[in-house]
Amino acid sequence: MAVEADSTGANSREGAVAALEVVAATAESVAEEQHRIAREARLLATARRRGTAWTQLVGGDGVGRLLTRLRRSGTLLMANARRLQAATARSLADEGLTTRQIGARFGVSHQRISTLMGRRDD
Repeated sequence: MAVEADSTGANSREGAVAALEVVAATAESVAEEQHRIAREARLLATARRRGTAWTQLVGGDGVGRLLTRLRRSGTLLMANARRLQAATARSLADEGLTTRQIGARFGVSHQRISTLMGRRDD
């Protein structure tokens, strides 16, 4: 459940700080997962160099699982990026920036910022 900002914008600022903490924790978790993925990819590459058929490597515990894990990591990072951007946009708006100014800082349109600020999923 989202917390509405009070007249001082304190809750928006806290939302952005909380989003930063979540990004940090998620990045650490994803980094660990990426190390596991790298090890698996190297093992699969070694198996292929030794002559293992692609039909064997693409099975449930091979390339297929590797692709699933890569997609999951990307999805987690993108979800956190959206939440952080939305929370930060609300904080910048509380500090008096317009949606055009915020959009310019993020390199997106002011319409995108309006959409982000309207969404309360962080």
